[in-house]
Amino acid sequence: MRYAVWIALAVGGTTMLGGAIGFLIRVRSEKTEGRIFAFAGGVMLAASVADLILPALEGKSGASLAVCLVSVLLGGALITLMSGVVPFLERRLLDGRTGGKRFRAALLFVLAIAMHNLPEGLACGAALGTGDLAVAASLTLGIAVQNVPEGMIVIPPLTAAGVRRTRALLASVLTGVIEIVGVFLGYFTSRLALTLMPYILCLTGGAMSYIICTDVLSTPRDPVGRGYAFLLGMCLLFLLLCVF
Repeated sequence: MRYAVWIALAVGGTTMLGGAIGFLIRVRSEKTEGRIFAFAGGVMLAASVADLILPALEGKSGASLAVCLVSVLLGGALITLMSGVVPFLERRLLDGRTGGKRFRAALLFVLAIAMHNLPEGLACGAALGTGDLAVAASLTLGIAVQNVPEGMIVIPPLTAAGVRRTRALLASVLTGVIEIVGVFLGYFTSRLALTLMPYILCLTGGAMSYIICTDVLSTPRDPVGRGYAFLLGMCLLFLLLCVF
């Protein structure tokens, strides 16, 4: 059990560390904020494909492959349903003001990151639950390193959309808390978690990809700058995946 606690603190804590770093970074230019949002989209698209969907599809065939692919599509449907809660969260986070499309895009992006953190925590906890400490430690290290930039990129889209910095920091912390919860769920239900993991990964990957295509890539302003920022985000995540 103590190893589960340490793993939970490692993956959740690094997300919160990234949030603290993002909180300290202040950007005044709207163009720079847009590029940071695009960079964040590149990081998350790389994560959704290379870290979620492709590992889930590995070795799958027949019915299991079909269920995985359907799960990717259901991820997009889930985000569409989640759009219904945006007006409520908008009033709460913006003190009754309206944030418009910019706020909607930022909030759904953060919700997708939170969804993505749950299966990461589940994977670490389930690996530990099988008794293979070496695999669990290796997986935790790789995810913890990725979590720093992922925690950082939660804050700029929210602050650019008008959310107060302290509330944006709280949102980043909560994404780390979700990962901690995932570790303990995976640890105590390791067999079930491992069985469902491919479908959860595909669902989450589909949700993140949907958000990136509909909200991150749909803004026509500063296409060149945002395009390169997006590619830099992808390259950073691919580099981390290759190294760790």
